[in-house]
Amino acid sequence: IETMYVPMPLADPGPMLERSIPRHCVRLVMAGHLMGVATWSGLNPLGVGPALWLQNLDSGIRWSIDIFGRDGPMLPEATKALLARPGIALKGYTPDIHQELLKASALLVPTPIPLGTRTRIIEAFSLGVPVIAHVVNKAGLPELIDGQNCWLYQDKQTFLRAIEQASQAVLDGADYIGV
Repeated sequence: IETMYVPMPLADPGPMLERSIPRHCVRLVMAGHLMGVATWSGLNPLGVGPALWLQNLDSGIRWSIDIFGRDGPMLPEATKALLARPGIALKGYTPDIHQELLKASALLVPTPIPLGTRTRIIEAFSLGVPVIAHVVNKAGLPELIDGQNCWLYQDKQTFLRAIEQASQAVLDGADYIGV
């Protein structure tokens, strides 16, 4: 059986909305149903790596990860404990994730399992928000090209490289963090 990739059509969101990127730190936004397979795989003790890796960032970069989604209170206590660190906030559900994305330095998509098209990546791109994603997300969006239209990572070293590049763009005062 041969499968052909068909690009997912999205409605035109209208005029470009204005972004307000924080200049004092790198604000990463993560979004998803917190008990869903895709999001959970990025938050569980084996996949929580990105949040823990940031704890060891030595470059003096200030950062935060705001995690939006349903069922935050239902997360296992072990996961809540791993995420209960300075700079990481479980924000819960928001009815308009676009408003949060417009205030973000980048969207973080740490899902380490191939699940098809990640529509949140397409939404971020439609708003001019850069994406830092695990490399497996390329399986559903072959248009993702590391260093050209997103930052893809597969381990601690490549994740920290992406954060450093995003941080440099913030410090340089870029209106849109581009790669």
